Amino acid sequence: MFVLTFLTLTFQSEFFKIPFLSAESLKELFFLRLPYSLSLIIILFAHEMGHFLAARYYGIQVTWPYFIPIPLAPIGTMGAVIRILEPIRNKKQLFDIGIWGPLMSLILSVPCYVVGIYMSSLVPMESVKGNPGIISFGESIFTIFVNQWILGPFNPAIQDVWIHPLAQAGWVGLLVTAINLLPFGQLDGGHVIYSVFGENIEIGFIIFLFVFCFYVCGIFPGYCGVS
Repeated sequence: MFVLTFLTLTFQSEFFKIPFLSAESLKELFFLRLPYSLSLIIILFAHEMGHFLAARYYGIQVTWPYFIPIPLAPIGTMGAVIRILEPIRNKKQLFDIGIWGPLMSLILSVPCYVVGIYMSSLVPMESVKGNPGIISFGESIFTIFVNQWILGPFNPAIQDVWIHPLAQAGWVGLLVTAINLLPFGQLDGGHVIYSVFGENIEIGFIIFLFVFCFYVCGIFPGYCGVS
């Protein structure tokens, strides 16, 4: 599944066209998207290994990560999961196992996005508006700051950021981390908030949601274009 996920990350919607593509086209697609697929699969692996190593530190048996391929653009995967094979014995263990996954993916996603923006470029807004081949990603205070700091100052009404595949991998890594931090059910955020607040989970939910909103920084339709 790891190899299959790497292929769907690399070829995405063209995955089913692989038998019909020429060797030259396959080579071009592979090297064009390799920075994205390799970076994102490392981020996803690090996320699950954060859980894995924390669990093994406490002597809890867990499986190795299972990767979930999906041959669709613009992501190419549904992420990765591990299975915990025995009960977690206390809230400290629950907190540590829950938090180390998002921490690992965050530690890798931020520099991945920053370095990727260094390799990105500005293009005129009219060149991407209305283009059906363009995917527009949401922006946050973090991504706006990084974009303006590295490529700016620029007017987003006039110019767009054509992001490098490495920056795309960082953006997806941040999105996966944010989703996993939602304080619901079996998500990492749900485990963390229960381990901290226990039965007072309603108060914890409000506090966590407040902090989470600052982390996500109000994602809204943004300027970032990717072909």
